[in-house]
Amino acid sequence: MKPNNLIPKLDVFNSKFILRDKRFLWLDYDKGISIILVAYGHCFFMLFDHGINMSAYPYFNYIGTFLYGFRMPLFFIVSGILISNSLRKRGLPAYLLNRVNNILYPLLVWGGIQISLALISARYTNADITAASYLNLIINPRQTGHFWYLNALFFIGVIYSLLKTKLKVSIGIQLVIGFVFFSIAGYINMHDLQAGLLTDICQFYLFFAIGDAIS
Repeated sequence: MKPNNLIPKLDVFNSKFILRDKRFLWLDYDKGISIILVAYGHCFFMLFDHGINMSAYPYFNYIGTFLYGFRMPLFFIVSGILISNSLRKRGLPAYLLNRVNNILYPLLVWGGIQISLALISARYTNADITAASYLNLIINPRQTGHFWYLNALFFIGVIYSLLKTKLKVSIGIQLVIGFVFFSIAGYINMHDLQAGLLTDICQFYLFFAIGDAIS
């Protein structure tokens, strides 16, 4: 048998790599709080959708309504805070490659796994899943469930970084672009239009720019 110190250890959560990197503790705390808020929101609406009268619990209802408004914008603000430092350290090509490895790749892998399992079990469930759902991971992510977040985060980061580095668009102009996009998203939602991935890009680009301005 090998000595204990020679036996390779499985690091499921990649903790050694994460902890070896420079950490901003307040950002880690913020991400943790944001994840808790998202989990609360999903649990709340899951109970509501399954016939439980949540109006009988007004405090839970108030908390759910209050948290819903800023839980996702907070994620994009945090990501925007990190972009300028990442571009300075890595440069644009390495930054884009990092986005592909850390966001697009998990989106395609785990989204593909979920859709494949849903297709296999389609005869036993009421899920509206077809082979076209694989394509929706990119062009219409809301149709695939919660993977829309990774889609929006990837494309917003790519668009923002290209404007910032290639066209030298200032933070002030980025904020103006974000306000215009946010207004377009409002119009799309008010008129119940189908714009695929563009809806989420327009809705959250502003918060990404706010994060960069804060940094």
